[in-house]
Amino acid sequence: MTYRFPGFFHYHRLAVVVFASLATLFLWDVLILDYSLGAFDIILNQPSWKGEFPVNHIHQPILSDSPAAHFPQREFDWGHARRLNNPEFNPYIFTGMPWGAQGVGAFVTSVPQLLAGVANAIDWSTWLRLFLAGFFMYLLMLELGVSRMAGIFAGIMWTYSLHQVVWLEFPQHLATQLWIPLIFLFNIRILHKGLDAPAGVALIVVNVLFITSGYMQIVLYTYVLIGFFNTVYALVHGDRTGAAAGLGGWTGVHAMYIAAVLICAVGLVAETKFISEGLRGAQDWRGRVDAPELSIESITRLVGSFFPRMSETMHVLSPDYYGGFWTGRYQYEHGNVVESARYYGIFGVLFAVAALISAWGTRHFRAVAVFALAMAFVFSMFYRNEFTIGLLGLIPFADKGSYSRFITLLTFLGCILAGYGYYHALGRRYWGLFAAMAVLLVFVLAAWYQLEEFLISRMWYPAVLIAGLAGAVVVRNILEVDWKWIGCLVVAATAVDLIAAGQGFNTRMENDRLFPKSNTIRFLLNDPEPYRVAVVSERPLYHPNILSFYDIPVVEGYSTVLPVAYREYIDELFPRAHVTRNGILFLFEPNVEALRLMNVKYVLSDEPLADEHEGLEHVIDSNDHGIFRVRNHLDRVFCASKVFFVEDEGRLVKEYAKRLGAYDAPVVLAGSGERAGGSGECRVEALEVYTHGFSATIRSDEERYLVIPYAFSRNWRASVDGEPRRLEKANGYHMALRVPGGESDVVLTYRNSWTRLSAWIYAIASLCLLVWLLRARGAGAVSRAALGGVAVLVILKSSWSLPPVRNEAIPERIPPEQAYEVVKQGERRDERELHSARVTADNPVRLPLGIQSEGLARLSLLAGTFHQRVLEQTVAVRILDAEGNVLVERQVDGSEIRNNNWFTIHFPAMEKNTDLYVEVSTREPEHSKSFILWLDANGDVCVRSFYRMDSGPGERQ
Repeated sequence: MTYRFPGFFHYHRLAVVVFASLATLFLWDVLILDYSLGAFDIILNQPSWKGEFPVNHIHQPILSDSPAAHFPQREFDWGHARRLNNPEFNPYIFTGMPWGAQGVGAFVTSVPQLLAGVANAIDWSTWLRLFLAGFFMYLLMLELGVSRMAGIFAGIMWTYSLHQVVWLEFPQHLATQLWIPLIFLFNIRILHKGLDAPAGVALIVVNVLFITSGYMQIVLYTYVLIGFFNTVYALVHGDRTGAAAGLGGWTGVHAMYIAAVLICAVGLVAETKFISEGLRGAQDWRGRVDAPELSIESITRLVGSFFPRMSETMHVLSPDYYGGFWTGRYQYEHGNVVESARYYGIFGVLFAVAALISAWGTRHFRAVAVFALAMAFVFSMFYRNEFTIGLLGLIPFADKGSYSRFITLLTFLGCILAGYGYYHALGRRYWGLFAAMAVLLVFVLAAWYQLEEFLISRMWYPAVLIAGLAGAVVVRNILEVDWKWIGCLVVAATAVDLIAAGQGFNTRMENDRLFPKSNTIRFLLNDPEPYRVAVVSERPLYHPNILSFYDIPVVEGYSTVLPVAYREYIDELFPRAHVTRNGILFLFEPNVEALRLMNVKYVLSDEPLADEHEGLEHVIDSNDHGIFRVRNHLDRVFCASKVFFVEDEGRLVKEYAKRLGAYDAPVVLAGSGERAGGSGECRVEALEVYTHGFSATIRSDEERYLVIPYAFSRNWRASVDGEPRRLEKANGYHMALRVPGGESDVVLTYRNSWTRLSAWIYAIASLCLLVWLLRARGAGAVSRAALGGVAVLVILKSSWSLPPVRNEAIPERIPPEQAYEVVKQGERRDERELHSARVTADNPVRLPLGIQSEGLARLSLLAGTFHQRVLEQTVAVRILDAEGNVLVERQVDGSEIRNNNWFTIHFPAMEKNTDLYVEVSTREPEHSKSFILWLDANGDVCVRSFYRMDSGPGERQ
């Protein structure tokens, strides 16, 4: 890249305009209107949210990880980044857990998240990544020697293939995958021309960004492909271009990969430890493939695995992708429905096949053959052939992934082949295009014959597009029209095809409905103390990561790391509980003594827990569940009342469980002996809790043990009066610290030495890059600016892990300046025996409410709609007093009313007590179907009432 700025942008101006325009077109509503990419409708559909934030339907259930994991993670990461901190510890889930903040690669393409809230920032980061993905693929195709229009064609397919689009609400996917074309660009340049400093440095930098963009599984599988590709490419091209494409080029290019990995090595060590000890290590189904046995049948399976199966016709040609591809019919047997999305355009498939035919005899044929062999190799791993997967298993941690993720590389290779096919088939070698059409026809007919579930009538859509292209080529040859016009039509048709297919997949939610503050959340935020929350229910009330978005710590959480010790701790102390392989905890019954020692102050449950557990007191009912306070709950750090020792550290949890309830604050440590916790006074004062630990003053009459209910880790550092002190593993999962008698200042801090060493390495390497750029020869202005910008961003990101820049005074919770309004739920009528009152435009219904009016601020009514998909008419709701005076009048859009669901009206809190009546009627059109209000066994309307809560969260209602 030796262009100066004007020359570079002038030469590539068409590609820049196309990719910027398509990204804007695809995301126009979330960029311009008050919407964001977010599937929070999945959360709002839960009963605990519906009363306040009704939803009509769930747009796309498969996107549940978007609001539950990815949005809270980014809020945590970028909230810290804006305060000059790379978080190393997350206090909001798993009662505290090690944390790896977004790497420098993710940061480089996420800069908008420093300037805006998470929702809008993710939208603009997605725009930037869509642009870069397309432009990088375009540059790769130019490096491979095809035309600019062919590069644009390949770039559109790579960027807007359904495989990319369905992951847009999972930001780390595109953030990682967009670098793959650029890696191959510099990789092939070195294989062709030999190793030179600009290309080598660029390859190292791009690989560092690739490795640190957040999706390590894609990184690993891409390197498997690159190793195979480079070996075959060097062998095939070595006799033509000499040593550069032979052993010398092969050695040089892999030396750059080794250099990149060494720069990232410290961070990789920490991450692989998480993988092996945490969630991915616990999921034994990952990587499970039968051991290979040599036989004729196994060899036949091996050969067959190199070719696409007949069922691929349904994945790559079917028109059902328009709004319907997530049905089970298209699901790959070893992956979910999202991972089965392989559509990258009808013309993409056609031209990929044409590449193998039309490139014959050209200078590109050897490269096309290598890419085709690479695709066959990836197909074999994608189909989980026991021989190829057996070889893959020799690579450390390769078996911890899901082999369906090889779809990324299949799509990438398909786009490259399609770019070659476009370049050669739309010209004098158009006969290759017709030959490809014949091949696809044979493939479709064979699939029709072989697969019972295959309906050839579904192929009308690709048949129309392909026939239209064939007709255009024939007309072109008759009229001798310039080929470029047909090429432009193919590019335009592909862009329209892919954007139309993927546009409706991702949820577009109004910004004010993304992470709103429900009544329960407002109650919890009003309490300024540092405390944790537990959810006890047979059904999901609040996904734990949802609460972490609001900086509310919980005793559970979803992450890619599930500490094994945490699962053992839960299994022992909570017999009626379940921890999923994703780390989500379902508590079906509380162990109140264990919860109070975990700093749990509030329990959320839809069961009357206070009736069964003396340690809980009912506070309020809110949003279809109750909020219960744990009596005598303990602070984030407290003094042990009794100390026990066991010689076997593996029995800490079991021994701890035996002593719960018998002592106020027991602690069980590894060792021998038994001693009292101290009979004198011991107080924790001036407690300040931060996201990385706490500081406190301890006043004690004698030497005591402090119990610290955080997840035990060697990364914790404790000091007493400025002197380092050793932390001991306590109770099987927590920590204990011995403090002397008298007054002591205690500080607990989480410091991950690996993370900080990695930050130093990135910062120093980036400084070296800046120095090299000042002295470099052979690198153009564009390359210098791009590499220099990356270096500055990496230094900026790394500095947040290093003193004195790092800010370590970020509080775990910041109470609101003014308390949020909280309402308490009133009477909920018996719904077990339902009758109905029919409501029409001519038949308004007036019924007594029979509830207290003073403080009433919200009313929910239970309605039926006779299973109408949408209630066409507007519903008018009036609340009247005994004299018929209208106290409240609201209109409800019919789209908010659903069968057997509550619909809610809000109004200012009423001031005085009076008898209340509700009158419900419908508006135009009169010919619309009626709907009903459900009545209880006494003939009273089924209602939920909500009241303004004047007292603070510390007072019982």
